[in-house]
Amino acid sequence: MPGQDFQVVILAGGECKRLYPLTSAGTVKAMLPVGGRPLISYPLRNLAEAGIKSCIVVAIGEAVSSSMASYLAAQEAAGGVSCNVITVPEECGTADALRLVAGQVSAESLVVASGDILTDLPLRALVATHQITGALATVLVGKRKTSPTAETKPGKAPKGVDYLGLDPSRQLLLFAASSPEVLRDIQLPLAAVQAVGSVTLHSDLQDQHLYVLSRSVLKLLVAKPALSSLKLDFIPWLTRHQLKHSQPAAAAAAGGFAGRASAGGAAAGGATGSSFLLLSRQHSGGSFGSLTSAGSLTAAGMPAAAADGGDGSSGAAAGSGTGNSSAAAAGSGGAAGGQGSKAAAAAAAGSNDGDGEGRGAAAQPPMPGDGFMALSHSGSAAASSRAGRVGVYLVPEGHYCARVNTVQAYGDVNREVAAADTALHLTGMSVSKYDNVVPPSVSLGTKATVGPWCIVGEDCVIGDKSSVKRTVMGRNCKLGANVKLISCVLMDGVSIADGSHVQNSIICSGAAVQERCTLKDCQVGPGFVVAQASEHKAETLAKT
Repeated sequence: MPGQDFQVVILAGGECKRLYPLTSAGTVKAMLPVGGRPLISYPLRNLAEAGIKSCIVVAIGEAVSSSMASYLAAQEAAGGVSCNVITVPEECGTADALRLVAGQVSAESLVVASGDILTDLPLRALVATHQITGALATVLVGKRKTSPTAETKPGKAPKGVDYLGLDPSRQLLLFAASSPEVLRDIQLPLAAVQAVGSVTLHSDLQDQHLYVLSRSVLKLLVAKPALSSLKLDFIPWLTRHQLKHSQPAAAAAAGGFAGRASAGGAAAGGATGSSFLLLSRQHSGGSFGSLTSAGSLTAAGMPAAAADGGDGSSGAAAGSGTGNSSAAAAGSGGAAGGQGSKAAAAAAAGSNDGDGEGRGAAAQPPMPGDGFMALSHSGSAAASSRAGRVGVYLVPEGHYCARVNTVQAYGDVNREVAAADTALHLTGMSVSKYDNVVPPSVSLGTKATVGPWCIVGEDCVIGDKSSVKRTVMGRNCKLGANVKLISCVLMDGVSIADGSHVQNSIICSGAAVQERCTLKDCQVGPGFVVAQASEHKAETLAKT
């Protein structure tokens, strides 16, 4: 077995304007309360459970590092992870930040985790898989969570969707993008498509922003200062050029990376041929079908036999979804046998019924890790298939993994963390016989009720005949009489006066809701006062 020689970098982020108004009063993203714990505490807890004693924490801006300082020192003093905090300029992207701390990395493998990730995935299993397979990089991938408020209108691509191209075994990442614009012309490494047979483009999976990188990849990152974001820039670039950097001789024999196949199949790279398979979207008057929801598109590359000695025949690859959409694949490349530039493609059809699996592709194989013992003892083809490539590690069934990178996700994750059958175990709190967490210091009025899947902070007061359902409350919150909370998040020091009803809303620290108010699907900023008897729906209420 490979040695566990690896280091960990946590990217704690900056002030994060995307989480407005949650961060509007100087609260940095890393210290936002989730289930009554700072957000940064969850990746640190995952490291501690894996037996990792130290890590590098990258803070973007002095405000972030100073806000975290006392908490990080306290958790370390309590036996937690020792954190070396490094501050980088505020304008840095995630790749920029990692590039600036690359000099602190001496191990052969580096784990890079976003500071907003919550997971119970065994970290050492992920690292062991990366080391055994010899991958350039391993990307943690999970199922994309959807909610009605996150989806856009029919015919338009939804927000926050990743488009990931996987091989039939779902162990290799051959395409990565986070913008629907790239779907107009999808470039796939031709040699890689030939090697695996077909590529399925998924929109029902997402990059969880947790990577294991080899030392050689870190050197590549340092040499590419124009790539600012890990997820948006570097990982997509690495997927396109993985063969070039892992097998330069083989890539040269296949035509290098000098050209590009056009939609008509003509080589743009001259006599050297093209190393990219281009999928061009064909407009038929409809939407992009399954790629706007939870679907997949399958494209096939030419067989190895055709590449070695074929006669240059060409064809089309089509993938259809639930809507009116299709894609044509055309590629040209130099023959391995030295016969000059040849164009070839194989036909493959894949329809989608909404579960993210193309029917034209092979049956879904076991997820990475299912055959872990066989892999570790045989060291055979399974390992060599990812050697020098960008590998994928799918979050196994039964494990939790989520990110707090939007306001919607903040509310969703808080409610999931409060659920005893979902993610409450990540907090380390003990659940009561009523499937909730209510400390002894909480004052409950006459006929007040706290339902299951709730977390109530220390020293809270819940007035007479008030009810709390599927809600997370911070410390020192005060509810008057006849208050109803459903699926809400209340930060520390929130007060809600008599007769108010609040549903599916986030109330930030120090905010006050006066008597007889009705709020639904709202976010109330820090210190804001909601006037009495007012009604608000789907609004952001914050101080200007």
